Order: sequence, then structure tokens, then C-alpha cells
Amino acid sequence: MKGIACCLSAFLLLLLPEESAQGKAASPTPAPPPNCPSSAPPSLSLTSTQCGQSSVLRTRQTWLQWMWNSFTETFMGSQDLEREEGGGLIFNGAPATIAEAPFMAYIESFFADGSGAACSASILSEKWILTAAHCVVDSNNAFAVAAKVYVGNADNRYGALHDADSVARDGAFNINNIGNGHDIAFYRLATPLTFSPSIQPICFPTTDTVLGTAISDCDQRIYGWGKIDAAGQTSTNTLQKLNVTVSADVSACSSLTDETVVCVRGDVANSGACFGDSGGPLVVRYNGRAFVTGIASYVVGGCAPGIDGYTRASKYSALVQQAAVSGAIDSSSDSIITQALTPGLSQARLLEGYH
Repeated sequence: MKGIACCLSAFLLLLLPEESAQGKAASPTPAPPPNCPSSAPPSLSLTSTQCGQSSVLRTRQTWLQWMWNSFTETFMGSQDLEREEGGGLIFNGAPATIAEAPFMAYIESFFADGSGAACSASILSEKWILTAAHCVVDSNNAFAVAAKVYVGNADNRYGALHDADSVARDGAFNINNIGNGHDIAFYRLATPLTFSPSIQPICFPTTDTVLGTAISDCDQRIYGWGKIDAAGQTSTNTLQKLNVTVSADVSACSSLTDETVVCVRGDVANSGACFGDSGGPLVVRYNGRAFVTGIASYVVGGCAPGIDGYTRASKYSALVQQAAVSGAIDSSSDSIITQALTPGLSQARLLEGYH
């Protein structure tokens, strides 16, 4: 035990710089790749805070965090949350810090039948969280009755907790036909977020050039929490990231024909989203600023070798603008379905099982 305690102390000392970066101040945002467009696409004005601020850290701290996770899982056992198929899963990715992705949120949805769903999400503003529609409904397309949102920490066990007081989704979405698209939803928080270096809004584009070659040299990544192997057996509480490239293989992602879905492939062999990475963002960085270009929806052809389908964010900019400006989404619209939730409803965290 003395040997373990010694190692534990050493690891804690090595990890202190990263905790400082996560909780105190973000490092300067790096310059974009030289051939990435210097001008960002137009984006919505959802908050007075400049959107898309983050720090893409490329230091030994990522490897130290990986070593720390391996140490704790080996000597102390895994305390990971179980995820449903809708949970945020990245296979063959790498740990990410919250300084790199302060726009990330981890959500837990609770349904009337006692089941639940754990997913990834993005922060749009002080009150609005962006995720996938299949994260907020059960197998009968019925809304969650309560939801919890965790922000500000790369470890999803320790994020700051906020309750949601309402939920909205695209009315055309059908969980029994996810490939048909419209997989986008929003949670409104009961109390607003306070922005800090570890809690920041992501930029939401009104247009994009993601289906062309203009962003081929830009930083393109997906983020999420969950299983990290193709078999879906290994969990991690640590936020994961993966470098990806928007796929030009239109035949593998038929929804691209109406330009409502963006498809991506992992940049390394046997990598990608697995059973979702659901609700998490496809992030493209322009001049160092993070834009949510897609929302994780489904995979085609399996976890590792397949194509990952992401709802194309810019196609829903009018809906997002409506929510941010009016403070509520118009439930009278035939294209939108909304429901009030019960903030503070007593629900256990999703420690095991899923719907």
C-alpha cells in the first residue's frame, strides 16, 4: 500500500498543471493550420460572450491524464457509468481536456418508464444546450420527464450540475428511422450558466462549406464520453476526442443528397464514433474558434470502419436563433415539439442499465 500511495502522490503532482489549465485559465488559442480559411462562416449571436473560445492543448498532460486513468482503473477499479446505445462513444480516440473543449456538456435524460439515456452535448448559450433528438426521447418517441446537465469538467462525474426545465426537438424526427434525419434537440436550463475558462459557448454557423474542400486543411474533431472499444465493453469517464475528415463518399451517407447530414471518417484506421457519440459535436475550428458543424446521430457500417452521420447544424440556424432570442421555442409550429420538464426531480445517476 505504501508503494501505491507513493505512486498516487507522484501522479497527483504531475497532474496539477492540467487541473490549473482546466479550472483557472485556458492557454492561448493556437494559430490555425496555414491552409485553413482565415475567415470563419457567419454565426448566430446567441450570447454577449465571444463564442468558440478554447485551447487545443498538445502537451504531455494528455498522456499524464491517460496514465492517471489507467492507474486508477488498475488499482482502484472502474467506477464508470454505463451508457445506453445513445451515449457518447468514441473508439480509438484520445483524452481531451476541458480547456480544449469548454463547450462540452454531459447530459442524463430520465423517462417515465424508469429508463434513462446518457449523451454528449454542446453549450449554445447561458440557457440552451444542444444535443441529438434520440437522446431526449424513449423508444416510443416520448420525451424525457427530467434531465440533468453537467458542465465544466472533462470527467463527467465531477461537472457542475444543472437541471433542465424544458426540452424541444424537431417534430419530423422518428427514433425508429434515425437515418431519415432531423436528429436535433435542445434542453433549456432552469438556471443560467456562468461562463468561465472551463464553461464556454460554441459557435453555431448559419452557413458552411463543409461539403466542399474549403475546410480540408482545417482542424476537424469529434468529442464525446463513453465506450472506447469497438465491442462496447470498455468505459471511461474522461472526455474523448478524435481527429476526423468530412467524407466525400456520398453513396455511403444517402442523406447528404438533401444536405441535412454531414458524414465523417476517423483519420486513423479503426477509429470513429461508436453507437452514437450521440449528441456530441463535430467541431471545425476557423482561426482558432470552435464551430459546431454537426451533431452526432448515427453510424453506417459499424463502429470502427464505418461512416459517422452528423446532423448538419447550419440547416437549423433559424430554429436555434428563435430559441435564443425569444427564450423559448414556439410550440405552435408544426415542425417543433416541446415539453416542460420537472427541475430537481429526484433521479439517481445512470450507474447501470439503459433503455
